[in-house]
Amino acid sequence: PEANAERLQSTCRGIMMPELPTEKFVEMCKKVIKMNERFIPPYGTGASLYLRPLLIGTGITVGVKPADEYLFLIFVTPVGPYFKGGAKPISIKVSDFDRAAPNGTGNIKAGLNYAMSLYPIQLAHKEGFAENMYLDPKTRTKVEETGGANFIFITKDGTLVTPKSDSILPSITRRSICYVA
Repeated sequence: PEANAERLQSTCRGIMMPELPTEKFVEMCKKVIKMNERFIPPYGTGASLYLRPLLIGTGITVGVKPADEYLFLIFVTPVGPYFKGGAKPISIKVSDFDRAAPNGTGNIKAGLNYAMSLYPIQLAHKEGFAENMYLDPKTRTKVEETGGANFIFITKDGTLVTPKSDSILPSITRRSICYVA
């Protein structure tokens, strides 16, 4: 939970929202898990209890400026295995779209950054692809990420290589894999 609290705090700084203290974030995660304990899928099923923290501006402010009030909530739902039937190779299309703007806010976990991949993924699906590969928005010469996942490469000599860019959405999964590797 602490790593997710740090991610939320970083997002808050990037879009001018007040930061939720780590202790409060962890306390709220524990509380919401306890309240939804009956929905935790059985161990070994590959399913999990998904938590999505949200911070939303709710004040009556109209205009292009930070809100004066905010609501913090945690969306909770049981979900099935992420890869039904196990992880398998998928077909990926190099997208003609940029998910993020150069020197923009592509590295901030905000709703708009996910929404930017919705139209391109629908086009990819119509063309028979499972996912889009987004290139760096500045030069379009480097691999960045897909709409729903990060890329992690392993060279022939076993070296772990991950794309580095200010427009990639941070991922706890990616950070965990890099740490373990």
